[in-house]
Amino acid sequence: MHIIEAELVVRERQADRGNALLLAVLALVMLTSMGVALLYVTQADVRIGQTDHEMKRVFYGSEAALEHGREELRQWNIASGTVTADDELAKAAGLNGIIEFDSGVAEPVFDSGGNLAGFTNTGDDVPLTGPTAYDGGTYMAYLTNDPAEGRTALADTNDLLAVTGLGVTDEGAFEKVEAVVEAHGSFPKPEAAILILGPSPTFDGGSSTSKKISGNDCGGLWFLPGLKTVPAVGVVGPAAEAQAELGITKPDTFQEGNTYGTEAVDDIDSFMDPRWKDCEFLVEMAARFKELADLVGDSTTPESALGTPGSPKNMFIDGDYNVSGSFNGAGALWVTGRLELSGSAGWEGPIFIIGRGEFERSGSGNGTISGGNIVANVSGADGTLFTADDCKGADGTAGTSDDGIGPGIWDVSGGGGGDTQFCESDFNLFALKWPFDVVEFRQR
Repeated sequence: MHIIEAELVVRERQADRGNALLLAVLALVMLTSMGVALLYVTQADVRIGQTDHEMKRVFYGSEAALEHGREELRQWNIASGTVTADDELAKAAGLNGIIEFDSGVAEPVFDSGGNLAGFTNTGDDVPLTGPTAYDGGTYMAYLTNDPAEGRTALADTNDLLAVTGLGVTDEGAFEKVEAVVEAHGSFPKPEAAILILGPSPTFDGGSSTSKKISGNDCGGLWFLPGLKTVPAVGVVGPAAEAQAELGITKPDTFQEGNTYGTEAVDDIDSFMDPRWKDCEFLVEMAARFKELADLVGDSTTPESALGTPGSPKNMFIDGDYNVSGSFNGAGALWVTGRLELSGSAGWEGPIFIIGRGEFERSGSGNGTISGGNIVANVSGADGTLFTADDCKGADGTAGTSDDGIGPGIWDVSGGGGGDTQFCESDFNLFALKWPFDVVEFRQR
């Protein structure tokens, strides 16, 4: 009996060892399967991450192409010297005069070395930017007309164009983005030789009979074809018009077309660009002008740093400023404090007295201000632009009746014969330097 029992015990132990081995094998198989599955999941995550990174990189590349192309378009426009985009579309069309680029079907083309050579369906079109390397890829940008006019149209009648940015990574990922851009859309024209925004303007047209304030385009004959006529003085609202008319003591010196005196002072609220009445827009416009200005200065900036007719500049002066003597400046001038032109000083181009909104012309000289003058008091109680009380009125408190644009000042003193005139071409020289603003954006 004892021998039989011993054998049974041995067999049971052997069976237990066999079961344990089987369990160990099963556990090993399960762990291996889990490891393989985790490996596949990890590899999939890596591939997804790499794909996501690649797609982001090519998207950023195509966006960079779009922004580069938009800047090149601005440079093309400056070089052409005309505010219309017809010249730019003709340049983009190449020698055959036909815009062939089609963003909807464009695909990358590579040379024998695997480098981006261009895109299909481009013909001899001239790109805004040729193949340009960026981190991990290459991009290009093309110009066409906007969809509303048809991408191949060579005449731009609505100031809208289309810029397409195309990006290709070294791994072959491809992306294209398209934007409809507006030419010089951020800056509305003043529509008056002197535009005083806000209620209760202080306007003094001076007592000199030799001066002239004219809304006739560049001082030309109003009845000739193609010449624009605007008010000599434009204001917002009938009360502001009545207030401004009190400042006319020499009616013959104010002209709008073939009308003179108080008839050349108009309430232009019904036909002016409504953005001129938006105080926040004017503050934002000031900030953007400052960002893009050729020079940012203050009251100590010498006149020698200003633009001249041979070399116009966009100047932003933070604070008060005086242009004196016989200096003749050119470009666009933005002054946030009080601007004074004294003596025979003149200026070719728009003058933005937007901030504290105070302008004075003194002295007995004969300088000409040509382009357009815009006066707006938007800097609030402290008289300093870009502070917390901007657009909060004289009390500096939001939500009160004086919020928005405050009363502006335009004052002429002295006995000189200096002229002030609206001149669209002088304004356009400034507008040429302004970027093309994106009004629509999409991925293709």
